[in-house]
Amino acid sequence: MSQPEEREIVANYFLALPPGRLLDIPSGNLWLSTALVERGFECHCADLYVAAPERPGLHFSAANMNERLPYDDGYFDYVASVEGIEHMESTHHLLREFARVLRPGGRLFITTPNVLNFKSRLRVLLRGTPFGFPHYATPKQPGDHVHANPVTLSQLNFAALTNGLRLERVHPFPLRSKNVVYIPGALLLWLFTHLGLWLKRRDDELSKLHRLMMTKTMLLSDVLMVSFTKP
Repeated sequence: MSQPEEREIVANYFLALPPGRLLDIPSGNLWLSTALVERGFECHCADLYVAAPERPGLHFSAANMNERLPYDDGYFDYVASVEGIEHMESTHHLLREFARVLRPGGRLFITTPNVLNFKSRLRVLLRGTPFGFPHYATPKQPGDHVHANPVTLSQLNFAALTNGLRLERVHPFPLRSKNVVYIPGALLLWLFTHLGLWLKRRDDELSKLHRLMMTKTMLLSDVLMVSFTKP
């Protein structure tokens, strides 16, 4: 479930862009489409479980994100997938479909639990499961929306590049007070990583990605928020 700060960041990202045709998937309770349609966007909502009534500027289609999306190639100016990719079977399939339905010059915004923050790395070390994925350790209950696919920034970036998308920005997410306790460990990890990069004297794309994964947002925030462009 998306958080209030997360919703505000996503909505403000699209509101800063010219109105266009947007795919909101999974659309859930339509919070994003409701906000954008009032500002002139044509919003197409898609979800496996939740239906929505048609109204001017807002359309709904049932869609399974594990399958081919029911839209033509290059149909959308924008795609938003908030807290959806972690439920899917394949990161590559979903990024391929998003790239297919986006027009050249289109934008994609994805949010998902940040499994590379220091808290999550520590949890994997001690418990064997990443932050935000309780179903790895407890049985699924009827009606549960299972978090089945932990996605790191490096995995997401690789799937995007493979399918013709380019990383635009990792968006900062507010630091929660309960995560302050992880700052000393995050600093040690930052120092260790940057020392290794300095000793290697490299400035290639992999080194740039490593530096990006050592930012405050990536080390201490609970949510990974990334935007991509389609050249």
